[in-house]
Formats: sequence, structure tokens, C-alpha cells
Amino acid sequence: MNRAIKYVAGTMLAVGAFLPAAGALATSAYAHGVHSWAPAQNDPGKTAVKDTNEDQWVKNEYNRSSTGTQKYTLWNKSDAGTTVYSGDGSTVTKIHACEEYDLAPDICSSWITV
Repeated sequence: MNRAIKYVAGTMLAVGAFLPAAGALATSAYAHGVHSWAPAQNDPGKTAVKDTNEDQWVKNEYNRSSTGTQKYTLWNKSDAGTTVYSGDGSTVTKIHACEEYDLAPDICSSWITV
């Protein structure tokens, strides 16, 4: 094996060691003031929601593989910049980020398949 091939192969191995596995990459949903994603914390059974604005409460609505279309809601009622994580369970299959409004329609992203 010549020196150039050894160099390229070694470089690719070194770079690959620092990249996350494909299964660890998260799918994100965004709406006004909210960012949600799954999987969270490298666990396919967890999801997360981050409040990126100070105006309203935010939530992540999601489905799990074991319950089909049953909707779960993960609330973040903390201050802007905080993140809340769901409990562990069966694989999260869809997510939907929303900013909550009591007397008006919520501002939500589309449902996204994870």
C-alpha cells in the first residue's frame, strides 16, 4: 500500500471516530420560540423541548411506536433558554413543536417523522 493511500485511510478513520453514529442524529422541529428534537440524549425513547423565547410556554407533542397515534405532550414552562427532557419509553416516532397561547391558536410546526 503506498504512502498516500495509508494517509487518506488513516485520516478517514480519525475523522470517523469524532462523528456521531447515524442513529444518534436528531430530527428537529421549530416553531416561534420553541425547538424540539428526538432522539434526545442519544436515546430513541426520549425527546426534548427548548424554550428559545420569553413570551409563552412551549411544548413538544409527540407519538411513540408502542402507542401509534396517541399524542403525548412534553411541557417546558421554565424560563427562556431552558430545556426539558421526556422520560424514557418506546421509540419516539413523530414530533410537533408548539408555542402555547391560551386565547388564540398555538403556533406549531408541522408534524415531523423521526
